[in-house]
Amino acid sequence: MLIIANPLQKPVHDRPLDVALREFVELGVTGLEVCTPALELCFNAELRHQFSKKIAETGLRFIRYNSLIPPYFDTLTSKDQVPGIIAAMKADVDVCSDLGIHQLLTWEGRIPAGASHEEINGWVLDETVEIFRAVMDYAEDRGVSLSLEVHPFSLGSNLKWLVELCDRVDSTEFGVTYDCAHFAVAHPETYIDAIRQLGHRIKHLHFSDSDLVSSEVHYALGEGKMDLDGVITALEDIEFRGTTMIDVWLYPFPLEALQTSIEFIKTKMSHLISD
Repeated sequence: MLIIANPLQKPVHDRPLDVALREFVELGVTGLEVCTPALELCFNAELRHQFSKKIAETGLRFIRYNSLIPPYFDTLTSKDQVPGIIAAMKADVDVCSDLGIHQLLTWEGRIPAGASHEEINGWVLDETVEIFRAVMDYAEDRGVSLSLEVHPFSLGSNLKWLVELCDRVDSTEFGVTYDCAHFAVAHPETYIDAIRQLGHRIKHLHFSDSDLVSSEVHYALGEGKMDLDGVITALEDIEFRGTTMIDVWLYPFPLEALQTSIEFIKTKMSHLISD
């Protein structure tokens, strides 16, 4: 079974990367999603090739590059930004190619301050569609898929907007990463219904618990307030078969959380996880 974790999740990331990777192997982690800070020293293609080779030598599978909240695409406030965003996101696709991986995790940008309903659902949506259409044309030629990690403060927290974006981009290699903590905070009453509403557009899962209030704190499974059994049932209903990462970002006991989460996933979710 493919069990994905991220070695930069605090406070794990305070350890040297090679130490964190050894601990992951001992815990039973089999795949990695690596964030931008892990690659800060890998500033060219050759170093990225070596990085990927070192990952493989641990026995771990390198699954996804997470560009976090990319500095080149924070808030779309002008159409003039679009060419630069496209160029920078294509560069992230090239990073994936250098690393020999096929998944890029990015996002759709913050809700512009003061923007009207008409603007958000008009030119902002139109230009965001054009950004991802252009990037997907480039990415598909290189065997790279894209998914969006929606946050409570980002445009995709409006599910109608997010569905329209995905449907207009119209690529089977483009979709949404359902982050439990983010959706639970954005939609504390309807985060389970959001899974059914998004349906096949959900390509990947960041699995955690949540207190339904703290957007960035990803609780250990069973330590928050989410109805995780309800989440699993909804994923079954949409026939989810994507990849799943155990997300314990900012949780103060990450290694313990990983261990208990692995057992939870093996017991309750093995039929939903793609290898």
